[in-house]
Amino acid sequence: MNGGASALLARLAAAPGPGIRIGIEQEFEVWQDGKRLDFRDLIHGLNVDGLRLDPGDVNAYRLRSGMVLTCDEAEAEVATPPIPLGPGMAEAVVAAAAAARATLEAVLPPGCEARGYSTHLSVSAPGPADAALAERYARTFGPAFAMLIDRPQSLGIYIRPRPDRLELCGEFVEGTRLGAVAAFAAGSTLAAVAGQFPDETVLELLPCHERFGYRVHRSSTGVDLYSAGRLALLRTPGGTTRLAQALLQEATALAEAQLARLGAAQDTAGLRAIADGEASAGIEVSGSELAGPAAPATASSYGMGVHRWENGSRAIVPRVATWDRSIFEVRGAGGPVRYLAVPSTALGELAGALEEDFETVVDAILASNGTEEIGDPHTPSVHADLPADLTSLVPEEIPVDGPGGKQRGKPLSGARAGKASSARIYKFLPPIVLPLPRTPPGAPPAPGQPVEPPQAAPEPSSPLPPPPKGGPPWGVLAVIGAAAAGIIVVAAVAVSHGGSDAGMPSPTATMAPPTSESSPAPTKSSETATASPTPTKPAETATNPAGSSPTAAPATAAPATEVPPTAKPPLETPVNTQTPTATSTPTPTATATIRPTETPHPTNSPTPSPTKIPLPTFEPVPTSAPTAIGVPCTPSPGTVCR
Repeated sequence: MNGGASALLARLAAAPGPGIRIGIEQEFEVWQDGKRLDFRDLIHGLNVDGLRLDPGDVNAYRLRSGMVLTCDEAEAEVATPPIPLGPGMAEAVVAAAAAARATLEAVLPPGCEARGYSTHLSVSAPGPADAALAERYARTFGPAFAMLIDRPQSLGIYIRPRPDRLELCGEFVEGTRLGAVAAFAAGSTLAAVAGQFPDETVLELLPCHERFGYRVHRSSTGVDLYSAGRLALLRTPGGTTRLAQALLQEATALAEAQLARLGAAQDTAGLRAIADGEASAGIEVSGSELAGPAAPATASSYGMGVHRWENGSRAIVPRVATWDRSIFEVRGAGGPVRYLAVPSTALGELAGALEEDFETVVDAILASNGTEEIGDPHTPSVHADLPADLTSLVPEEIPVDGPGGKQRGKPLSGARAGKASSARIYKFLPPIVLPLPRTPPGAPPAPGQPVEPPQAAPEPSSPLPPPPKGGPPWGVLAVIGAAAAGIIVVAAVAVSHGGSDAGMPSPTATMAPPTSESSPAPTKSSETATASPTPTKPAETATNPAGSSPTAAPATAAPATEVPPTAKPPLETPVNTQTPTATSTPTPTATATIRPTETPHPTNSPTPSPTKIPLPTFEPVPTSAPTAIGVPCTPSPGTVCR
């Protein structure tokens, strides 16, 4: 490699490194005329000022602003460039999130509306993905983070170990609350990396599906944390208990200490107000919160990764862009091309060198022999060719089934060709997807990626056979005959009781308490499966409508001529099914058939114990059934699996 290229690489290597950073991904639902759209059907037909350069996500557009616009299943996702942790970081995060929303709204078709869906925050955790760190974070900081970011209707959070970062996922949040949540996420992650944790909480952790990680359900503590709130009693491995408020304050103090070390103590004011009870935690806020005005987002050098420099026969063209590095194809007047790999944090330095002497820089790169393999993303280098499989440039993720496992969360070594169903537990609005074509006409193809087959709709129950045309209405006659027989029986009973109606059964008898020990008592979990579905977050927890009253069959048995509809058997044995004991006069018992709402992914996770610890002043009432956690999902009318 000659001196010219060596001087350029040395200049790029001298640029400041990535440092400690935080990044935000904001996910949005897209609605039009009261219907929710699938953003995968829209994105490639939009006027997006960016390029598809990410080998790990064929849907992702790298924008000149430095942001990334992509899809996360049916939702639109906008990821911000990483933001350095330091003074003003909370305000910078809020501004970047506001710019992310504005970026999406600017490219949506007329009449479309973006609604917040979820928020992911990633904080620097140098090195390979650390599963042990993520698990310990979930068991210590996890419940406090959930109290800050989630809402009363939410179902829980994700903690995911990723290469060089820890990803925390929860409800959509923006504005002032996002600043407080980001301060906690940044400070608590730095504390965890430094080995500083609050006391551990006994949790029933569940696995993630789309990527490896841990799910902290609202009932993972053994009580409904989101209902009990700050007064929830949390168990520790030592057999003691403490209030959730005490955990929130201890975790906040650890986060504050880390940010103060970086000179960002003033960025924790909003977080401290929540910890002290002067402001509401997320699980204490019903409804949406207005984001409010935000300062413009700071221009990012990450946008240079899609820039093209050209002068006559010489050109530098972007070919690959990830958060860690960008790779450019360098062309000259004939002869072979070269590929320049530049750390993302050095893109500004590259732009400066090209502005100073474009021709000299290009000629120096072309004169270089180049190395064979592309190595460390934080080291600039020149190469004679690109790898045959560009996905090899994507950092390795932990397989979904854990370290050493074989089940990849993404196809092609981490690439996502449109994310697989994630069963995200913090969602509660069922997706209503329009039947739009999967690939719009004229859309650029997704190279080398498998096409995700559509999910089959659930089969309806077999209806009653219609009466034969032209024949007598035998069904009607049978019903009339049954009614007449019933009247005769009722009259006989009335006569036997001397005309008194005290012992006459009601034509619409409802379930009554058992009158003998031999008859099983209906339990609270025995709820009818025919209750009208209530829109809830598509997640891994299936909850029957609260308060539904099971209705028993009439006391007078119907004749055998009445044929009920044939019901399809459930996919698995319901958890809360009670079988009555045979007696001389059996009491009808309602059978609870759980309608799962989770994407069908096999899991071996245990079911959290519904044990509730009594509080000294009030008793929280769980609003979800912990026994339904992890039940596979079957799509059904009114329910769409995530």
